[in-house]
Amino acid sequence: MRSDKLAAPTHFSCLMIEATVQQTREATVQQTREATVQQTREATVQQTREATVQQTREATVQQTREATVQQTREATVQQTREVTVQQTREATVQQTREATVQQTREATVQHTKEATVQQTEEATVQQTGEATLSFSPSFCPSWNSYVPVCFS
Repeated sequence: MRSDKLAAPTHFSCLMIEATVQQTREATVQQTREATVQQTREATVQQTREATVQQTREATVQQTREATVQQTREATVQQTREVTVQQTREATVQQTREATVQQTREATVQHTKEATVQQTEEATVQQTGEATLSFSPSFCPSWNSYVPVCFS
């Protein structure tokens, strides 16, 4: 009987050990699963955060680059337009001034020539008239038909 009494507790002990092993296995699997899920979640959140930061940084750099290029292009166009307008204005003023000076010079020369010719003609007519009168026989007491000179 003694062997029966020993055998029963041993069988019970084996069952207890198996149950404990089974529970331990299930608990380990459950804890491992939960820990894996938790770690996966945390890793996913961390990776998502890092990827978002990286993508945001790259997108910001790209947008900043594009905006800078666009603004630089617009500023260059605006400055070029302003410089062109300014240079055109200055060149137009300069050319107008030079053309005005040239035309004034030419007109002055032309008017001076015309006035000189006119005055010369008038003076010539006047002098010719006076000379004709002074050589006229009616004004000369002694008129020599061969030498048109008045003798006083």
